[in-house]
Amino acid sequence: MSSSLIFRPTHVSHDKEVFIDGTVFPSDAFTFSPQLSYTSLDGTYIKVPPLCHAVLTGSKEDVQAILTDSERTEQFQRDLDYALFFANRSKDSVKAYLLSSAGANPGRPFSPNGLHGAASQGLQEQIGYYVLCRNVPVDVRDETLLTPIMYAMGLDSPHDWDTIKYLFKLGASPVAKVCDSGYTYAQIARKRGKEELAQKLETYKARVGPLCKKSVYCVEWKNPKKYTIPRIGVRYTHPEFPNEHWDDTSYQLVPGDDYLWEEANRMWNEERALRRLRKRLRRTCKSDK
Repeated sequence: MSSSLIFRPTHVSHDKEVFIDGTVFPSDAFTFSPQLSYTSLDGTYIKVPPLCHAVLTGSKEDVQAILTDSERTEQFQRDLDYALFFANRSKDSVKAYLLSSAGANPGRPFSPNGLHGAASQGLQEQIGYYVLCRNVPVDVRDETLLTPIMYAMGLDSPHDWDTIKYLFKLGASPVAKVCDSGYTYAQIARKRGKEELAQKLETYKARVGPLCKKSVYCVEWKNPKKYTIPRIGVRYTHPEFPNEHWDDTSYQLVPGDDYLWEEANRMWNEERALRRLRKRLRRTCKSDK
């Protein structure tokens, strides 16, 4: 396949130009009419607002300075949401945290957002957090009507399928059409030269319906006085397939989720009680010898 560069306008305030390696937005590499075609891109020149530019080229202090000094307008909120896309695409968890703490919406519709950025890099923990805790629609579309699955398709094998399968398990539709073109995910993958991925997409059994939160299954909370936000895991089940084993999703416990706080505390106390019981049993066994 041929490769090229692309100059891409954006829907946000145009301020500073930056060059980003590879294909940033999947739609830039495709032509859907009059027939489907794909061109691998060496990079993308794009004009972005100052906050996005700081995320891509600056330090965390640069990002924090803009967040502190900027007036909270609707335009700034759009820039903030857009910046989260670039932070996740860059796998910069520190900058992503700063943006999220400032109120970035990871599921802004009709815009590249935090979920799209996480999907483009296979960040399953972030994907799970956005969908299950922030209630982001798993099939949220960007400005060109592309879903997170299209972003995940740009990953190398086997990470592309691992991420796509995870999105399916979170409720993404395997039969969704790309844009308004009528093309399937399998057709897109095949055009990209990913025959194995195309076959998996064609044979995947659709499981329609959301996952249901079932229970906390572990708590990594060695010292609750030192770590105020424990890391936990939550097991989810599918309402139509309750007996099947689904992948577990680990994420940080979210303040305000009373159910998880209650479960985490209960399990922590139960674990301490079990440790005390084991110690007593060991002492009893030693004294009997």
